[in-house]
Amino acid sequence: MLESELNLQAALNEAGAGATGECLLRFDTDGSKILIGSQKLTSKGLQPKTYQTPYGPARIARHVYQSAHGGAVFCPLDGNARIIRTATPLFAKQVSFKYANSNAATVVTDFQQHGREVARSYVGEVDFGRSRKHINSSRPDQERRALGAVLAKTSRFGFAKIKAHKRKKRRKPEESEEI
Repeated sequence: MLESELNLQAALNEAGAGATGECLLRFDTDGSKILIGSQKLTSKGLQPKTYQTPYGPARIARHVYQSAHGGAVFCPLDGNARIIRTATPLFAKQVSFKYANSNAATVVTDFQQHGREVARSYVGEVDFGRSRKHINSSRPDQERRALGAVLAKTSRFGFAKIKAHKRKKRRKPEESEEI
């Protein structure tokens, strides 16, 4: 019976990864030119990329864009589908939850029990990417605290531990009372 269940799990994971890949394609563009601000970007064609899903890796071809002057490459699918590093939102949520409650080695072992191979280094990358994605970059004090919290959590794996800066409370000036 165990062998039958494992075969069923593998088949369902394969189907889930394929279906998630098809869902990701709904967030891609058709390859036509796009404008971001005043900059015109053109498609470099369909480029393959492997995304990590709860069911396993899903390799799809998606449009990537670049300006005529070169520079950074932009992939609308990643933003539209809310991809974190290469993880789909549900997979990033699962990794982050497990990592918040245990260490990376335990997260890897837990995913293996469910037929999902994950590299130990990837666990920290997805969790760090998720933490940084939700930080308001116009607030450097908030960014330092979040970064410090993430690095403190991963310090047991060789990262330097950074103390999070506490936000100083401003004292309100005392109002003068009139008699």
